[in-house]
Amino acid sequence: MSDMNTLSGQSSGGQVGITVTGDPILGNTLRILGGGPLAQSAMAQWHRVTDSGALEIIAGATRVQYAPEPRDMGYQLSCMLTPPAGGKPLVAVSSKKITMSGGLHDYVNTLMVNGGGEFNVVIVQLNGAMQDRRSVFQLEVLPSKLKIKKGTKTKYKENYNDSMQVCGARGGGDAAAQGLFLALSSSLVFMLACESSRERNAAIMLIHVTYLVWDMEDPIADGNGFLSKRIDLSVDIQQWQTLASLVQHFLKMLLSFFASADSCVAENLAQRLMRDPETSLEAFFFFFFFFFFYGFQLKIENVHSEVCNLFIDALIKDPD
Repeated sequence: MSDMNTLSGQSSGGQVGITVTGDPILGNTLRILGGGPLAQSAMAQWHRVTDSGALEIIAGATRVQYAPEPRDMGYQLSCMLTPPAGGKPLVAVSSKKITMSGGLHDYVNTLMVNGGGEFNVVIVQLNGAMQDRRSVFQLEVLPSKLKIKKGTKTKYKENYNDSMQVCGARGGGDAAAQGLFLALSSSLVFMLACESSRERNAAIMLIHVTYLVWDMEDPIADGNGFLSKRIDLSVDIQQWQTLASLVQHFLKMLLSFFASADSCVAENLAQRLMRDPETSLEAFFFFFFFFFFYGFQLKIENVHSEVCNLFIDALIKDPD
């Protein structure tokens, strides 16, 4: 990985320097100005600049224009122009770190609380082939899958998986700020055009967060018996029958307490989960923290309650 401190300000002898223009806000397009003839022939590459000065390549961002996406928030962006015949590159850095456009956080937060969202899109390309841009579809983000619909009819759908990809379009011009690259699978790759840059960035953020929540929920199964079905209580039942009646009575009270307490805790966590993300946060990753913290705790409490009830059903047979 290159370092900004060693590259900043470098250029080939006698060449005109370059600058990054455009407000560093999601929804805008950044452009490179200057560079003379080199800007027309050089190979461009955009990077995210970390606080330590290291450069993180933005895959596919190889034009002199670039529309920042949510992944870029909190970073300054740099563009490096490398002469085709070799030589020192020209480097320019955005004046500020990329920030979120006004109202975007609240919009995505509302969609998350409602369990998903739907965005009007045009399919520009499907698996690299150009499509009829007059047809409007709906990209639906659900808790466990993504759908592309035409009215009420589902045209394409795919459950969340590790190979799914979503990011902003990498093309040039202002239209890139509304473009969305979406790979549902290796055989379903779309280039979509959203109604606005706000819709495009909201869709990217919502898909990323929903996927992360799905990925977190999957191992603990959202209280659907995934864990309890894997618990063998045969040995516990044998040991239970050997316990003194007083010990059994104490354990009955203990299991009953935990089963009821977990329900109260789960209800409280659910209320906090719905309330805390509505607060105005300075950075979107704090929203991730609150959502995952309360969401994960809620899942754990559900599993704990499920296991307690499993013990009660299996061990306590007498009417008292």
